[in-house]
Amino acid sequence: MRRTSLLAATLLLAGLALYALTVLEGARAGVSVARVTLGPAPAVVMRPAGEPEGLVVIGHGFAGSHAFMQAIGLTLARAGRTVVAFDFPGHGRNAEPLSADVTREEGTTRQLVEQSLAVIDAAQALTGAETVDLLGHSMATDVLIRAAAERRDVDAVVAVSMYSEAVTPTAPARLLILSGAWEPRLRAVALDAVRQLDPRAEEGDTVVAGNTARRAVAAPGVEHVGVLYDPVTLTEAAAWIAPGKTVDAVRIGPAVLMLLAALLALYWPLSRLLPARAPAPLRLTARHFVLILAAPALPAFAAATLVGERLPGALGFGRLAVFAAVWGGVQLFLLWRAGWRPARPGLWGIALLLVWGLGAVAPALDRYVSSFLPMGPRFALMLMLGLGTLPLMLAAAWLTYGQKIWRRVLARLVLLATLATAMLVDPFGFGLLFTVLPVGVLFILVYGLMGRWTAQRMGPETAGLALGVALAFAVASSQPLFAGG
Repeated sequence: MRRTSLLAATLLLAGLALYALTVLEGARAGVSVARVTLGPAPAVVMRPAGEPEGLVVIGHGFAGSHAFMQAIGLTLARAGRTVVAFDFPGHGRNAEPLSADVTREEGTTRQLVEQSLAVIDAAQALTGAETVDLLGHSMATDVLIRAAAERRDVDAVVAVSMYSEAVTPTAPARLLILSGAWEPRLRAVALDAVRQLDPRAEEGDTVVAGNTARRAVAAPGVEHVGVLYDPVTLTEAAAWIAPGKTVDAVRIGPAVLMLLAALLALYWPLSRLLPARAPAPLRLTARHFVLILAAPALPAFAAATLVGERLPGALGFGRLAVFAAVWGGVQLFLLWRAGWRPARPGLWGIALLLVWGLGAVAPALDRYVSSFLPMGPRFALMLMLGLGTLPLMLAAAWLTYGQKIWRRVLARLVLLATLATAMLVDPFGFGLLFTVLPVGVLFILVYGLMGRWTAQRMGPETAGLALGVALAFAVASSQPLFAGG
């Protein structure tokens, strides 16, 4: 009976995954999608089935990629536009590093503006379009607004989650500003931009003054990421860029969540096929557990801040590698003192977790969410990070193995909090903190759960080593690459 129930659950989850894939691929029906290189940037071109009626160039936010913008891109392509979505330097598949000169407008911002201008020129040469519309999210809003100010062929501009000091009462000439309802600060920025034309304007008003038009809209119940998938965002953007056309919003958000949830859940019945050879957990008193948990904080913090940036590689990655290596090394020593002895890992368990986690989950994230494959210089960075993530995750697997839930949760929180502190010791650290911590939380929720199921069958060594590889893969794939270091 148990095997029958397990088989039924597996078939149900596989069916949900296939259904989600059908929805996601069906969203591309009637739109041709091709990878190209435009100027210096990797990009995708989405072309409508019929004769295109215009060109839209789309830029993503910090730590995103062109894939992050596909719901909007597909919606606009269905509205008859040729859409070009590209990767900024240091993001996605763009191997050029991002300038670390983030404090000056002539530094990083200028680099991004110049690349945007080059992409616009290349996109017009490719399509023959004489004018162009621009759409950006978060970081790209400021970049594309500044790029628009340097051109005379920009028609409409759509800024999603906008922050920019470059908006004036006359530029951009046609500006739609979309925010999530849970972004109060950015909603205030959007309203201020509209009130440059009319101090009495409110959200939802379209204000026209001479040749300038402004509108600010808040999508209900969403934040900085959810706003990109919300139907209000999609329909408002399409109506602003392609007025008069009736277009159904491409709603892929629920299907993305369904696919990822189904892939995660499918790993549980797969893990039950592994041989059961898990050892007994360590018997740690609460005091001993807290000591092992807290002991690495100071040495890992010190090593990351004093030594990390001396390592070769993109800025920030050396710090992460050193932090992880010291944290894991100290904990492994204390675990050994507490009775842990290394055991032979289960190769089948390592293979299963890596094949499913990096061969199924990661490609799904890469295709439907944001770039999540370590290409180009990212592969070498993955190897460097692995020197730290392997001991880190091996120690974490043993420290939390067989422990009560409060201990498992506390272990994750202390690790993330100490990592955040180590990264905030200089002004540049906030940028990486803003991207590394969400990846860490996602990693714990998805890969951490798969690792726990693996450990239950084949022990912490198996899960910890596989998760060490997976964590290096995830960080190297998703984090922006900065020049320097």
